[in-house]
Amino acid sequence: MNPSDLAADYANLEAELKELKAKCLSDKCNSDNVVSQTCGKHFAEGNRNRKDIEDEIRNTIRKQLELYAADKTGMADFAMRKLGGCIVTVRDTRPYGEKTFFGIGFVPGSDPHEMLNPSVEPGHCWAFHGSRGTAVIKLIAPVFVTHLTLEHILPLMAPSGDISSAPKKFTLFGLDQPEAFMKHNFGQFEFKAEGPSLQTFSLVESQQSYQYVEVVFESNHGNAQYTCVYRVRIHGKVNGLVYQSP
Repeated sequence: MNPSDLAADYANLEAELKELKAKCLSDKCNSDNVVSQTCGKHFAEGNRNRKDIEDEIRNTIRKQLELYAADKTGMADFAMRKLGGCIVTVRDTRPYGEKTFFGIGFVPGSDPHEMLNPSVEPGHCWAFHGSRGTAVIKLIAPVFVTHLTLEHILPLMAPSGDISSAPKKFTLFGLDQPEAFMKHNFGQFEFKAEGPSLQTFSLVESQQSYQYVEVVFESNHGNAQYTCVYRVRIHGKVNGLVYQSP
């Protein structure tokens, strides 16, 4: 097989692979059927070794699906706690559900680090009073931040079926230091309650890299008592390269 010919074919297939990935995930289509259809569309019978072509395309599709499944975004999360991301401060945000046991504060399910953990399960969130809260996150490295992903549980996963505690409007800032007065505003965004559980937002990029970011949650979807933040991901570039999930 001629490598240059195969490279040209893959260039033509790039857009279609995205559609195939979405189709495989939503329709649970059979990958062998996808490969067969793709081969029939793009390659004339007998011009090349069909088995080699099928194997190449099947491997490409598998890698694309694995990349998506790695963290659902295909981009590395520089805020993930397991990789070294951490919450530096929540400023004056008050945790929700605070209880005392012999005078010692005990806040089940209200640890702000919950929103940096990879698992998203009912109750495993950062819960704070009201609809406004702030968290300063230290990333695992200085990053040219490009995207933020916010994830919340689906209504069918909530015991009450209600996700009014989901954040709505929020703003992301880049900081030189946790207490820096000057901030880079990456933009204000809105999480749609009627949208998918995982929503990724493109940011106003900066010419400067940041290891500290501040997320300011400004409203929720109608819950007057508390807001629940399940997971925040921060994506970006290091030395000009976009890091993808391993």
